[in-house]
Amino acid sequence: MQRTLAYLIAVMVSMALTACGSFSKIGTAPPVGVDGVACVGTVADSLAQAIDTTDTASLNEARAASGKGGVCAGKAFVVQQPIKVYRVFDSSRSSSAFGRWWSLDKPAGAKEKYRQDFAICNAWSALDRLTSCEIKPGSTLVIGTTQSVVCEEGTYPKSANLQVYLQNDAPANKLVVENCRDEGAWP
Repeated sequence: MQRTLAYLIAVMVSMALTACGSFSKIGTAPPVGVDGVACVGTVADSLAQAIDTTDTASLNEARAASGKGGVCAGKAFVVQQPIKVYRVFDSSRSSSAFGRWWSLDKPAGAKEKYRQDFAICNAWSALDRLTSCEIKPGSTLVIGTTQSVVCEEGTYPKSANLQVYLQNDAPANKLVVENCRDEGAWP
């Protein structure tokens, strides 16, 4: 009887360990984009100056299928305290300084490396000027990994680089950023 009980306990422990092992593997699977194709990298679960939101409209605006640019996997947040963001833009396009795509980190390095890291077609921007701003509290932002894009010059692959999507509409003078500063020519 003791032998049978010991055997049953051993089987149950083995099953429990196997189940735990299977569960942990599920959590390591890469996120997938709107087209079901795996993304590269991961998105933070939290942001110090913001809280999670279930704003699917903003997330849906930011996410795109493979080859279309934008965000592959992302998460929406509502800003609680100002968050400093950076944007490299095309100085020949007046409203481009306050577009929708930003970075949490100050851009550095070569222009072509930045273009590749964030999948930015040549036709979209000359990437010749830098600005920094603060996102206004109460605004929604989406942070996500970079989706691939097909451009005239070729294809930029998906990357783990995180982009910030904001609902700026510069032509309509509707901005979710303030306290902006011209950081000068870039790079």
